[in-house]
Amino acid sequence: MQAQDETDAADATLTGEIVIKTVSGKKNAIFNSNGTVTYKVKVSNLYKIAQEGDFSYLVRTDMGVKVYEKREKFSISKTSSKP
Repeated sequence: MQAQDETDAADATLTGEIVIKTVSGKKNAIFNSNGTVTYKVKVSNLYKIAQEGDFSYLVRTDMGVKVYEKREKFSISKTSSKP
């Protein structure tokens, strides 16, 4: 029975998800052509263990033209959020 309990505990640790929420700097998300476009990104770790890896993002115009792209290392504590 102890082996099953250990397996259940390991499965519970691996159960969860990473939630990414974006919020536009403007309420209607409509920006002027010569203005700055801003978004806030909040990442929540719902796993019971810390997560680490790469976080990448790609910004495109409504016509699909790539404007900006970046990849960076990222880590987040267990059951926490980062703005």
